[in-house]
Amino acid sequence: MAPGPTQMELCTPIRDLSDAVLRRLRINDTTVSCMVFSSGAAGHQCATVLKTLPSENPFTIEVVRFVMPLESNLGDTSSHWANFTAVLYPSDLLKAAMAFWRDTGSGLSTRHAEFCLEEFDYLDSDSSTPAYRTPASRKRCRGKTLESLIWIWLYPEIVDVVRRGTWAECLSYKYGTEEELDLLEALLQSSIVFHDPRTAEHFYNVFNVCKGSSFGTNFTLAIPYVQLANYWNQDKVAKHGVPRHIVRISVGLEDSRQIVETVKRALKSEDEFEMKKDLN
Repeated sequence: MAPGPTQMELCTPIRDLSDAVLRRLRINDTTVSCMVFSSGAAGHQCATVLKTLPSENPFTIEVVRFVMPLESNLGDTSSHWANFTAVLYPSDLLKAAMAFWRDTGSGLSTRHAEFCLEEFDYLDSDSSTPAYRTPASRKRCRGKTLESLIWIWLYPEIVDVVRRGTWAECLSYKYGTEEELDLLEALLQSSIVFHDPRTAEHFYNVFNVCKGSSFGTNFTLAIPYVQLANYWNQDKVAKHGVPRHIVRISVGLEDSRQIVETVKRALKSEDEFEMKKDLN
């Protein structure tokens, strides 16, 4: 029998951030593990799933939110990208937690985890459990500029492109509450769902963008998410609300009109394909 998934399957920055959470919360018990998510909604969904499963460990599953306090908040969008959610759970549920992380694709990305690690000492932790409410160990001087923080978050060569391009307004997102960040995530990452695999395949083939699994690039990408990330578990992802025939699009920094036109052409071709299929 093949061994189950382990925490080592996660990339180093994600493991390091999880370890930092456990150290901050003074959890030295090796029977407790941590999974990190960019949004509170994903963290709570993971916790809800894990709470339905049997465990020999009496540890209570907890959701802990790490947030930038007002005194260290620069008053810009970038500070809020350091916020993340951690789920603490018994290690004997690791296989289920990894399955949720893999099947939903809602876990923290490697580059996002690196950024959160850089800002970790400036974050407060908040939880329904008082023991997990901890203050940040460092406070930021408000003299630090938005420009310097953007250079940390983005590749340097991308910054000028963003400022000059049609996506510059993305840098002026002002608030960053949990609900607003979930909305922003939905706006920046879209999905096109097909109920017929033949239609999905046709759209993917004619959609003239780069195809690949890395969502850390500055150009638009498309992937058949379930087939690529969950090929051997396609029947299981539906329980997490992930459609089986889904084309996931990560919007890049190209001219927005170019991206829209590319999508329109692919959808038009898909409509023509549907009409021919109906005639046959």
